[in-house]
Amino acid sequence: QSTGSLTLTVPAGQSVAAATSYTFSFALTNPTAAQSLASGNPTIAASGGVTFSAAAMTGDSTTVLGLPGASAGDAAPLTVLSASFAQRAIGQSTPYPGATNTITVTLSSNTALAQA
Repeated sequence: QSTGSLTLTVPAGQSVAAATSYTFSFALTNPTAAQSLASGNPTIAASGGVTFSAAAMTGDSTTVLGLPGASAGDAAPLTVLSASFAQRAIGQSTPYPGATNTITVTLSSNTALAQA
C-alpha cells in the first residue's frame, strides 16, 4: 500500500487543549524497496468542527542513525534503506606455500539477518 490515512477521533464530552502537545505512535510495515522521505511526503489535516488544510510534516533531516553506512536524514519518517553490507573485507594470515592459512571474513550489515 503506497498511501493510507489514520483517523483520530475526539470522544464525545472530551476536548483537545490548545497549545498542548499530544504524542502518539503506530506501527506500519516498510516497503521491500528503498525510498527516501521525498517519495513519502507525510501530511496532516483536520476536519470536523474546526478544519485545517493538509500541511506537510517536517522530518528529521539531521540525525544519523547508529547503523553502519547511515547518513544524515536516514531518521526521517518513511525513509527506507536498502539492505547492504556496509563493511565487507577478507584477508589471510599467510601467503606462503604449505603454511596453515587462516582466512578471516569481516561483515557488517545495516539490517538484521534472519535464518531463511
